[in-house]
Amino acid sequence: MANGRQKGAAFERLICKLLTDELGESFKFRRDLEQYREGQHSDIICDEANFPFAIECKRYASGEVRPEWWSQAIEAAERAEKEPALVYKFDRKPIMVRLHIASLSSVWEMDHDLWCHVSWDNFIYLCREKLSDRTVYIK
Repeated sequence: MANGRQKGAAFERLICKLLTDELGESFKFRRDLEQYREGQHSDIICDEANFPFAIECKRYASGEVRPEWWSQAIEAAERAEKEPALVYKFDRKPIMVRLHIASLSSVWEMDHDLWCHVSWDNFIYLCREKLSDRTVYIK
């Protein structure tokens, strides 16, 4: 049986690699080792300040998304002043991402407890769109 902490760390490294592969070398992603020393830190940090999400990662054999995972994602995002993203994977299932619905539309406020699940590809698309929106308006 795999050590849960090792499995989680391997998944975090994989997500860092996938994000860099998809968004380009100008975005450097790394695991935030402070998450083990004190609470309310994201699992993954991007060196690019414009990256909009604080990412919490979960990798389990089976089950369903637990409310405490989403709470962790929200707390880390609030601390980082970013949008929460819970990236999760269960064995023999694709990588999925839980987002606050306000991440998809400016119609909603972040203070509502409304969320959705999107595929990894849709999350990457959303990241690209948000990054392009943010860079267009920077003066």
